[in-house]
Amino acid sequence: MRNANNASRNRTPSKPTPQRGKGLKQPRNGPQSTAQSVARFMKAKNPTVFCEKTYVDFPFAHRQHNHDGHCAQIHGHNWSFKFSFRCNQRDANDFVVDFGKLGFIKEFLTEHFDHTLVLNADDPMTGHLHRWLAEGMNLAKIVSVPNCGAEGLAVWILRTLNARYFQNPVSNIPEDWRRRGVRILSVEVFEDSKNSAVAIA
Repeated sequence: MRNANNASRNRTPSKPTPQRGKGLKQPRNGPQSTAQSVARFMKAKNPTVFCEKTYVDFPFAHRQHNHDGHCAQIHGHNWSFKFSFRCNQRDANDFVVDFGKLGFIKEFLTEHFDHTLVLNADDPMTGHLHRWLAEGMNLAKIVSVPNCGAEGLAVWILRTLNARYFQNPVSNIPEDWRRRGVRILSVEVFEDSKNSAVAIA
């Protein structure tokens, strides 16, 4: 009996279970909390939306004349280009841009990068090639850029197209695009399938 009495005296009294809503914290991720989070998100500022267009398989040659290895020699790759577009306001169809109206970009890429030889503007070979072309030697269509690596091409294409079309008040882009502030956000240049560089405005 003494042991039973001692056990009874040493037993910790249990706390009363609080009723729901009177002391119990509700789970932070319960149904009510989730619904409130969704409602707050829907009322918040619209998320940033951009769209992308990719042009693939442009074969052209280049060289990096300051390179200390084989890249200093004329060599070719199969190049691709990915463009990202942004705007201040999407159109009545909820489009950033209408992909069907981007033909001028395809024309630009074809003019500069379809079976061409792309060289740095300071490449000493450029002068020789132009002289040979003037003599009637149909060696190559030469395109001069500040830097003909993937990084340099991404920067040059981004700046050139934005300045020529999207920031030019007399360009032939749709007037709706100009009013909505359509711009090229980034250009990614793929040198074959495994290497690429991105320039972001």
